[in-house]
Amino acid sequence: MGRIKYILLTIFLLLISFAYAQSSFHLDIFLWIDVNDNVKLLNMSMTSGPEIQIFYPEGNYTLQILSKNKEILYQKNFNVEFVILSNPPTFTNETTIMFSIPSLPNIETLKLLKNGKVIFEERIGNLLCNQNGKCEDGENFYSCPKDCPSGSKDNVCDALIDEKCDPDCKKDVDLDCNIQLKEKVLKKGGLNLLMILATIISITGMAIMIIILLKARKTSSSQLSGEIKDTNFNNQRKQS
Repeated sequence: MGRIKYILLTIFLLLISFAYAQSSFHLDIFLWIDVNDNVKLLNMSMTSGPEIQIFYPEGNYTLQILSKNKEILYQKNFNVEFVILSNPPTFTNETTIMFSIPSLPNIETLKLLKNGKVIFEERIGNLLCNQNGKCEDGENFYSCPKDCPSGSKDNVCDALIDEKCDPDCKKDVDLDCNIQLKEKVLKKGGLNLLMILATIISITGMAIMIIILLKARKTSSSQLSGEIKDTNFNNQRKQS
């Protein structure tokens, strides 16, 4: 029986490893917008794993991500619906939208347009990585490994086996935090446990993001803003 359980566990872990191999990095962006076209960048972070697929119907709004050379790296047209999905639906003056876009090189500026007119623009390159040698709010191991090397306290559990216990990892996720378990796993082969654990973390994070977005579309965006807005992040944005 023990051998059968081990074989099943091995198959399961191999499947997760395959899923990890198909994953990549993506940038999650949360924006607040009202009916008067006032816009705020609530939060954003680079995340590991497949992009979160959020459907927005085509509309007169356009999200653009530009490079330092003003080249459009990413563009998406969408519609904004100011409605709370209650029963019956309730119309509101503000909402929160989320985008999950692929990781792109040389990201510099985020723009939001309505009918071709820019209603919001902000430099986000320095927020993702300013390369000042300090791991600051908005940066993490995925967006700025120079400032936030593996094992940094950056709200990302990278779980690399590198002799550094990542403070963002839960118990036994980073094997460097449990030497006895690490030795035991490595002695049995491990099946590239680093990839496996990273995949589990990515899937969990993706599920949390989806839950947050659904809650945002069912409740007022002001409540969501209070939950996900990071004061330090905004202070840094004002300084950049």
